[in-house]
Amino acid sequence: MGFWVLFGHWPNRLRLFPDAIEGVRGLFTETSLRLLESRLQFVPDEDAAMVAEDESGHWYSYGSTATYSSEPLPDRRPRESAQDRLGVSPDAPHEGRE
Repeated sequence: MGFWVLFGHWPNRLRLFPDAIEGVRGLFTETSLRLLESRLQFVPDEDAAMVAEDESGHWYSYGSTATYSSEPLPDRRPRESAQDRLGVSPDAPHEGRE
């Protein structure tokens, strides 16, 4: 939610480690995955644990920005949840979780 808090809108691109992308894809049926990927582009990046971006060049790193920023995030919440924005929820439980 850090991206939304800083920029007031949801990102349309997410850079992740390639294995993380495969893990995310494993949580969705083919239909849900198509819908998800129509709204959020997954970009494999060996150097990005999780970086949200938009078409205007805004970005937020959920690893480094969240951990190393000396400034706290503003205290505000989106009206629309990420699940509502994306139109999907995971269809399959994550391996190792119940």
